[in-house]
Amino acid sequence: MMKLFKFSSKKYKFALSLSVLALIGLSGCNLHEPGTITENKIRLQEGVYHEEMLTAEVSEDYLAYIARHHAKYGVSDMDVIVTYDPKSYRNTAMKASEKASDFASSLRDYGVGSMSPRILPVNAQGDNSQFMVSYEYMTAHKPDGCNSMPGLENRDVSQDPDYKMGCSVKMMIAKQIARPKDLMGQKNTDPKTEGRSASNIVDAYRSGVRNEPLDGYQASAE
Repeated sequence: MMKLFKFSSKKYKFALSLSVLALIGLSGCNLHEPGTITENKIRLQEGVYHEEMLTAEVSEDYLAYIARHHAKYGVSDMDVIVTYDPKSYRNTAMKASEKASDFASSLRDYGVGSMSPRILPVNAQGDNSQFMVSYEYMTAHKPDGCNSMPGLENRDVSQDPDYKMGCSVKMMIAKQIARPKDLMGQKNTDPKTEGRSASNIVDAYRSGVRNEPLDGYQASAE
């Protein structure tokens, strides 16, 4: 035999009132708390390496140094210039061409493949030729708004309420990146250079599903 439960109108109204008050209270609360893990990426920064010196002072050690720097950070061809004075009997175009060729040969031996050596006339320069080198480069740095963890890099070990988890890890990774420009991704990938890449392209055509472009990092200027 089924029992019938009776609800009094007073109890029902009381329960309804409590529910309404609870909803009103919740509407005034912010249930979202800001995250404690950084979502910022490693920051890439672009710049221009440029240096001038007397041609006579250019050493093999210096050429080896800029070759290593270009291999690690360079993102453009290296521009190598040797100047000469059109009215000088010592600082001539022929000597400048010979020096530019020698510098380019040494830089190629040190691994620089993308380079534009040339000579440049400079009026009233005198007998002292100038060597100039420039190229665009890219470096990796800690994410924006990030500081190292308390206790690292001689920081105060006291609690830092604004510290974001993951900042120190990304900061250390940024220092260890061999070539920061690799974080930008490959814009023009040759399918022949990688078998898996070619297979992926064929599979996409077979399935009829279009591959979405892979987004890399973005760099900021100095």
